[in-house]
Amino acid sequence: MGAKWDNRLINIFNKKLKEKGLVCESANNAEGLINISIFNSPNKEYHDYFRIRINGDGITINSSSITGSSYALRTLCQIINTDRSIDQCEIEDWSSFEFRGIHLLADIDALRLHKFLINDIFTDLRINNIIYECEYVNWKSHPELHQSWGMPINDLREIIRYCKDNYIVISPLLQSYGHCEYLFKDGRNKDIAEDPENPYNYNVSNPKTWEIMTDLLTDVKTEFYESPFLHIGHDEVIAYGRYPFRPENIGRPLSDLLNISIGFFSNWAEKHNQKIMMWHDYISGRSIPGKMSDVIQSLKEVNKKITMVVWNYSDDRKFPEIDNIMKTGCNIIGATGEEKLENVINFSKYSQGKDIYGMLHTTWTGYDGNGKSVFRYPNKIWPYIQAGLSFWNPNCGEIINSVNSKERIMFDDLIDDIYGKIYRMRKGDIYYHLNISKYLDCKLDGSLDSNDEFVTSHDGERFLINRGNGHPIGILLNGSFRMQINSLRRFKAISILWANLSLDAEDKKIGEIKFYDKENNDVDIVNGREIGNYLPKEGRIFSNTEQLRKCDDNIYAVSQPVYSNPHRYSLWQYNIKIPDNVDSATISLDPKSEIVIAGINIIER
Repeated sequence: MGAKWDNRLINIFNKKLKEKGLVCESANNAEGLINISIFNSPNKEYHDYFRIRINGDGITINSSSITGSSYALRTLCQIINTDRSIDQCEIEDWSSFEFRGIHLLADIDALRLHKFLINDIFTDLRINNIIYECEYVNWKSHPELHQSWGMPINDLREIIRYCKDNYIVISPLLQSYGHCEYLFKDGRNKDIAEDPENPYNYNVSNPKTWEIMTDLLTDVKTEFYESPFLHIGHDEVIAYGRYPFRPENIGRPLSDLLNISIGFFSNWAEKHNQKIMMWHDYISGRSIPGKMSDVIQSLKEVNKKITMVVWNYSDDRKFPEIDNIMKTGCNIIGATGEEKLENVINFSKYSQGKDIYGMLHTTWTGYDGNGKSVFRYPNKIWPYIQAGLSFWNPNCGEIINSVNSKERIMFDDLIDDIYGKIYRMRKGDIYYHLNISKYLDCKLDGSLDSNDEFVTSHDGERFLINRGNGHPIGILLNGSFRMQINSLRRFKAISILWANLSLDAEDKKIGEIKFYDKENNDVDIVNGREIGNYLPKEGRIFSNTEQLRKCDDNIYAVSQPVYSNPHRYSLWQYNIKIPDNVDSATISLDPKSEIVIAGINIIER
């Protein structure tokens, strides 16, 4: 093989061959057939450029980077025929952006999900950077700040290693000057809080602030020792509490206080051979429009070495903030996010015409949300596909976002490999409505039209709504409950339509589904995972007993709500696979679980 082959390339080539069923003991078997060379790109705007030439003399890969060589090998594996032959051809490809990134949050459940995303999703999408938000890693210097759901340091090391093995650059994001709640766990460090009664920001004029941040930065640098960037956050600074509040800061321009914080991190990064990255919204005044004139001076004076990340999650076609920040002379990364594929497509196209440094897709699923994100935020995970495609080629168009599309099914199947108990409805599935009439005891007060016989879920599954005296009715389970379902051998999944009245903390087990076979499998029912407590802030919920419960209306669960209306409750769908050779199952719930079941379907194999 050419001199540019290394063990990482060999491992990638072997992995992709095995995925096609073409087992190869070692990529070294291809020596003399595949020659790789690194050379200058034919155009400085062609990032990670590669060219594959296949002819009678063999296979030649020319690339502008070792990362481009890895993309070429992945592409080569895609065009190998099942009989191991390969057609003569020439392929040329490159990216419009140098930086193509995904932002992820680190917690105790991140390792399994993020390894899977890196290994099976991001690499094939040619994502080359990850911004890893890591303030809740269990850092060595301040164990008193550790959270029970914080990421263990060994998990972080494995994520960093996985990125390196796949030619993905990983850089840390340590929240600072805004979103600093982690510094004040259990009332600690209130002496450095700008507002001790609402600890959210640190006091930039207190030397102890910088002692603690230096400790944490040293820990971060120890682990992210090869990372080119340090993302320092600095967004939504005046989102909570009184600011400024400390006597030494009152009366000072907001730009002065901001410059103190930015200056500290800039000096630290320069000494440690890293570049600063930060969100743009506070320094540009966008997040504080009433005080924009107080901070805009900081933007005019900002260090030109800082990379500004301009986030906008709208589906607009123009993003003028890019143009405004370009005037600073800073490098710019455009940041997409949330669920709108149009946001990813339109922002990428607009940025391509501005010749910015790159694009980043952000993930906001809660700082301890990785164990639940696939269930609670499926529509925030799916856009990774669009981001990968649009960041490589902004003109690629929209992926098919139907739940029954080939692309979505393939993606869901990959996710199911690590969360194997969830079943996703498929087009053509045959299902039957289970008769639950003997259990019915509560009226669904005014939430469904009186003429509705069925409600239809987001994936097209219909649930029969039982009626009593002309009103929709369900089963109110505020005591110990057990239901048995028999004759399940010809069925592959149980689908439940329900709502949760409980206001208890999330992640609490409130029941289980037990399948009776040789192994007696069981699945826990967890509040906020299998069932969401998505209820309105106002209005009557159910007309049975004293169910006038209220809770915040920003909680997600396994899928988006089947039925939702302002000031009324939501019904949630949960589909669980039935293991093979199961005869029966029981659904049991703990006392005071406060679940309402509106319908149950069973899905035929």
